[in-house]
Amino acid sequence: MVSFVPRGVEVFGMGTAGCAGALALGVSGVPTLGNAAFELHLSHTGPSGLLLIGDAEDTAGTLRFGALFHLDPSPPPPALGLVEVRALPAPDASGSVTLALPVPADPALLGVPFVFQGVSVFPAGACA
Repeated sequence: MVSFVPRGVEVFGMGTAGCAGALALGVSGVPTLGNAAFELHLSHTGPSGLLLIGDAEDTAGTLRFGALFHLDPSPPPPALGLVEVRALPAPDASGSVTLALPVPADPALLGVPFVFQGVSVFPAGACA
């Protein structure tokens, strides 16, 4: 078995199907402290969307707003849940988005798990 997932990154959950297929999220490398070149790559996105960043995963997923969410927005303490929300840039012609997410060289982040989930929005009737 061959894995193209960088060390320090764990893939979990499946994307919810949208107009262009299931949304997929990948990374450009290892999210080490001080990695200014770290990027997230999303495919099969709609014309707009969000990146959710949190510190608690919901491995089984919970259905919310018609989509399966793997980021737990309100976990038991000491986890915080949803930490940040970012707007996704417009996708390219193939529905892909690259989002720069430089990792600060802050020792306080060492060992802190972060969970990323992309959310893509398709206009009403777009999938017809």
